[in-house]
Amino acid sequence: MQASDVMTTTVITVTPDTPVQEVARLLLESGISGVPVVDAQGALAGIVSEGDLIDRVDGEPGRRRRSWWLELVRPPEDQARDYLKLHGQRAQDVMTRDVVSVAEDAPLGEIARLLEKHRVKRVPVLR
Repeated sequence: MQASDVMTTTVITVTPDTPVQEVARLLLESGISGVPVVDAQGALAGIVSEGDLIDRVDGEPGRRRRSWWLELVRPPEDQARDYLKLHGQRAQDVMTRDVVSVAEDAPLGEIARLLEKHRVKRVPVLR
């Protein structure tokens, strides 16, 4: 079996400028746990999952406590990214940008290995 045999074909997407509140509403009303973010040309730009939104509620990206001294040596770009994840207003602010994706002919075994290797719950199928 291949990705094309099991993939969802009716996909709800959002744009990078979609407000976070609208993304949350779409997830809730559609009964889904993630939504691809596509640019004006329809190319995959990222993905917003309920995990990205839960971080906002919990107040800490990744929900992990770091020692105060580790925060002192953490790169400024990491701090800026986490700030945006917590306080951003648009999908592009909270989305995961490094999305693992597969082609339509990817075997299910390969997809399972990717899910486990990258610790993700979904992989967009791209043509």
